[in-house]
Amino acid sequence: MKDVNFESLRDINENLLKLTVESENIDSIAEKVALNDCPDFIIPFVRSEINGNIVYKYKVGNLLAVKYLEKEVNKVNFIKLIKNVLEPFMTCEEWFMDYRRFYLNMENIYIKKEDYTIKYIYIFSDDYCSTDEDVKTFITELIKKIRISDDSELKLELVELLLTNEYTISDILAIISKYEKKFMQNGNQSAVRSAPRPQPVVQQPVPKPQPAPQPAPKPQIFQQPAPAPKPAPAPQPVVQQPAPKPASSGGDDFDIDDLFNDGPSNKKSKAAKPAKEKSGRFSLFGKKEKPAAAQFTNTAPAPAPAVIPQPINPQPIINTADDDDSTQFIIPGNEPTQAAPKEKKVTLQLCKTQFNTVPEIITLSFKEKTELTIGREGNSPSHKSDYILPGVSKEIGRKHIQIEQHGDKYYIIDLASRNGTYLNGQMIFPNQLVELESEALITFGNDIVTYKFIIS
Repeated sequence: MKDVNFESLRDINENLLKLTVESENIDSIAEKVALNDCPDFIIPFVRSEINGNIVYKYKVGNLLAVKYLEKEVNKVNFIKLIKNVLEPFMTCEEWFMDYRRFYLNMENIYIKKEDYTIKYIYIFSDDYCSTDEDVKTFITELIKKIRISDDSELKLELVELLLTNEYTISDILAIISKYEKKFMQNGNQSAVRSAPRPQPVVQQPVPKPQPAPQPAPKPQIFQQPAPAPKPAPAPQPVVQQPAPKPASSGGDDFDIDDLFNDGPSNKKSKAAKPAKEKSGRFSLFGKKEKPAAAQFTNTAPAPAPAVIPQPINPQPIINTADDDDSTQFIIPGNEPTQAAPKEKKVTLQLCKTQFNTVPEIITLSFKEKTELTIGREGNSPSHKSDYILPGVSKEIGRKHIQIEQHGDKYYIIDLASRNGTYLNGQMIFPNQLVELESEALITFGNDIVTYKFIIS
């Protein structure tokens, strides 16, 4: 996948991304369709020609980059998210577009926070074209990134599908659709149970005693009669089972040991299956070669040679200081340990506010995670920031900014807030890392609250 360099612009309080490409090798049909009737899954843009090159200005506005989406959502929002992410791959052909021209970088795929609508940047130049492997990587990383707060079964089934490496986009959407129908059915039933209609009380007649019922044709679920003894089955030829596959070494893509620790898989070997016809119009992601099964022998290990203890000879450490001619002896293994570097203290000190409810000092702790969000109070756990500014107005977002630690440096990101964030009086672009220096002034919204960033 070819890298693309965007330039951030601000035009009349509107955030833009500028892309300049050569005028040759342009998909003019898709470009005309998008200019005349831009589909909902594409970022709107304007086109111009400068010095023989074509300039596209994408109107990002206050959309949030998927990279900075909350890490945990409920099942309803997760289903919305995955459907909105994948459906454009299935429908873009109706707009004379190619799904391989979607720019698949989470920093430049945007989401509308209110309804989880997804917006892609479509690149019309033939010089850019992703591969099916790029699409696979993007889908895998996105599903891995998001946790579902109220349904682990859905996440597990998706992970199992992705691990097969033989799925299509239609397969993922089929699982999402199944859980969506299940959720709707359960939701309707619970709604009926929670608000039942009053029914008139009708006294039922006392039933007359009936003779013993005949056994039902269907077996009972919880109690079954003792089965009749069956003749001993004929001996079957012994079929040697294939050796178990070694555990995948997929790095940190998925916590496989945590997800599948109930014993070995009962799935049959895929080598004996006929070729499966893929659903949908995609043939994404071919088979991956399986590693050869590990061979083990019963050979007993050779006995280890006896270890003869050696006397410890102190090593002289000569001190060459002018005021001390003595020689110090230190036994190996007892060398003095160096003191650990002192951890930096990072705080926000209040400088200006219109509310007397905000804290004067906020101490930021990066021990558990390196990304901390700050904003006003939220209505749900998924909208709750790590540090809350209580009692402020809605001009400050629920998740207004994020401060990240990268080594010894710190960065601030505006999370597509409605009224923006100012650093030392200058508005910063949303969804972009901006380095923070000590004593920097951070202003939320239109001069609502100002804090000083202190590193000590």
